[in-house]
Amino acid sequence: MVLLSPSINGLTRLLAVCESYAETHGLRYNTKKSELLVFQAPNIKKRLVPSVYLGGVELNRVTEFKYLGHVVTETLVDDLDMERERRALAVSLWVNYTRRAYSALRVQYNNALRIVLGLPRFCSASVTLDNIVG
Repeated sequence: MVLLSPSINGLTRLLAVCESYAETHGLRYNTKKSELLVFQAPNIKKRLVPSVYLGGVELNRVTEFKYLGHVVTETLVDDLDMERERRALAVSLWVNYTRRAYSALRVQYNNALRIVLGLPRFCSASVTLDNIVG
């Protein structure tokens, strides 16, 4: 469930309605799975947002969350969701690859990495990268 409100005061009232309904029907919200995301308006300085509580527990403020498979961010930028979709597409395209095709791709990747890093033709780009990163 997602609650949307233009103000913290409005959100607090919505939460009170939800808590009242839950109590009447013998239900409880899982505060460990409940989060607060405040959308940031462009070109407006971030303001201090008061704490919001559910069942007497302060909600954890997040900058992003996943809802119905879509990544929602405080800036409403879709970069994270597009990256998730790109990865899913790449995985689905490469489900039935052969060892030979994978090897050719690995060789091409290593060649490109050597060029970018300015490494000699016959050195191992992946080992060199491990040494740089590790």
